[in-house]
Amino acid sequence: MSRSPANLFDVNGRTVFITGAARGIGAAAAERLHAKGANVALVGLEPELLEQNAARLGERALHFEADVTDFDALQRAVAHTVESFGGIDVAIANAGLAFTGRSPRPPSRRSSGRSR
Repeated sequence: MSRSPANLFDVNGRTVFITGAARGIGAAAAERLHAKGANVALVGLEPELLEQNAARLGERALHFEADVTDFDALQRAVAHTVESFGGIDVAIANAGLAFTGRSPRPPSRRSSGRSR
């Protein structure tokens, strides 16, 4: 279905898949989009908060515990969302990633073997 410029950003009846939706920007985005009529799938690592958020939103809100670095968990969340709402129209990749260990130096800081 094509959209006219007047309703290009209308999310009513659309499905939004949001990672990092337990708190902060993800939770706020879910709340605002749901209030505008979107179906929302809340994805994250804090199942209690996700469940509370989905319960507060009510109908048209699902929640899934999934780590965005776990491909199988994300596939299950996507499959359940598609099964429940018929598809996904928008994905908001809001989850934060943290890497541990030694970080490589940026190329500009590496020694090239030449003196400067």
